[in-house]
Amino acid sequence: MVLKALKVVILCLVVPALLAMPVFAQSFSSLVAQAAVLNQQWVNQLDTALNATTLSGVQAGATTAIATGKQIQALLNEALPLAPDDASRSRISGLLAHVNAALQDGQQAVQATNFDTARGDVNAMHGEAAEALNEFPTTMLPQSGGVPLKLPLLVGAWALFFGYSMRRRLSPMPLKS
Repeated sequence: MVLKALKVVILCLVVPALLAMPVFAQSFSSLVAQAAVLNQQWVNQLDTALNATTLSGVQAGATTAIATGKQIQALLNEALPLAPDDASRSRISGLLAHVNAALQDGQQAVQATNFDTARGDVNAMHGEAAEALNEFPTTMLPQSGGVPLKLPLLVGAWALFFGYSMRRRLSPMPLKS
């Protein structure tokens, strides 16, 4: 009896979780949208780095921007094989070309030994990052609304109702006196 109740409880917990998993899977569109949001942050970070007045300030800003650029690069590399058509693959390849060029400029800025050279490299990095931002498809920008929860909620409600009805069926009848 306890074993059956435990199975029902586990079933009620596992089924909604399994149904919710595809909702959280990364799709081509979600990866590109994440990269677009990060690319805007990247450009903002580079604006900040360009406002620095010392070599160490420019290089610190470049280091921060390199980390963000590598995240964008990883997202685009993950999206590339998921691209639905040749045009999308071409667009992602073009974005990656800008990101890769910007990362090279950033590495040069970090290794520069004088302020003007570092600032010039960060400026080149900013140009590539801004160009990439302009090339993101506007249809790939994130939409508001969040994760759709209707299906997992319905399945959870059904599982609770099913568990309650099974409990009522399986519970022993009270003895009549």
